[in-house]
Order: sequence, then structure tokens, then C-alpha cells
Amino acid sequence: MPTTATPQNYVWEDCSVISPSAINPTGPDGSMTVITNAAGYLGCLLSDAVGESCTFQLQISHQHAPGTDVHPHIHIVRCDGSDNTGNCEFELNARVIPLKGAAFAWTGNVAGATTSQPADGANQSGLITWSLANSTYNFGPSDIILCVVRRSGTTTGAIALTSADLHIQKGPFGTVNEGDRLAG
Repeated sequence: MPTTATPQNYVWEDCSVISPSAINPTGPDGSMTVITNAAGYLGCLLSDAVGESCTFQLQISHQHAPGTDVHPHIHIVRCDGSDNTGNCEFELNARVIPLKGAAFAWTGNVAGATTSQPADGANQSGLITWSLANSTYNFGPSDIILCVVRRSGTTTGAIALTSADLHIQKGPFGTVNEGDRLAG
């Protein structure tokens, strides 16, 4: 039987890294557009107005440490050097689809945190993150998270969404027996 490590022994891992070309620029609140200017952020998504949104899906890795929260996030760049006032703000509406069982309800729009990388000036990059609690979802390997990211706040100017991914705490082992999860 595998030993269980304490949460402080887990390391963080990026999993389900999604390139902008794999993100659907269509959102329910007005769509972002794909940047086609080779001199700019080619292939990234452009958000140049509050309310624009996009959609993507993330999958929980088999290396996810049981009992730990997950953190979806997006990477952004302020790509309009002449008009970049206000804080970069985005909201996430997520729905967890477990490998087996009923899908959870949508979270509703939840403001993202920008404390680690705020993108606070012209051509500056940033990271906006959210936390989804394991105590609510009981995450397991291969669970899917459907995401709608919507620009919010009062930010003016253009923002390029360069990627989306999921931070997980990584356990010492992968899935011990995938059949147990399917049968459970």
C-alpha cells in the first residue's frame, strides 16, 4: 500500500496547459478574437472590451495529490501600450465534470486574483488565478473542468490571453489502480 505524503511535501505541477489556439474564442458574453498580426501576439486571443469571454477545458492529471485544491489560471499581456489604464480583471465561471457521477453546477462568475503577477503596465505580462476547493468537488484523476473566462472591471486597452492551465499539487504516485476509480 502506498504511503501518503503530507500536503507540505507535495510539489506544484502545471497540467492541461492550453495554448491560445486550442481555446475557443467564442464565449457567452461576447467573443474574444484571434490575433492574426504577426508583429503582435500571433495566435493569442485579444480582449479589447469588458464583457468579452472565451471557453476552454482542463483535465485533472493522474499525478494530482488526493485531497488538494486545484488552481486554474490564465496568462495575459497588456498589448496596447498607449491605452492601458486600470487593473486587469477577469472572472471565471467553472463546472466540474467528474470521471464518474453527476456534473456539478456552474460556480457563477468569480473574480480572479492578480497578486502574483498583476500585468501592471504597458507590455507587461501577468497571471490571473482562481482556486477550486477539493472539499467541494473531491477531485480525482481525469475529472474535467469546463471554464468560461470573462473580462471584467474597468480596464481599458487591449489584453492578449496567451495561455490557460491548471496548477495542481503533485502527489508521490500516479493513479494506483485506474480500475478502482472507474468501478467506485
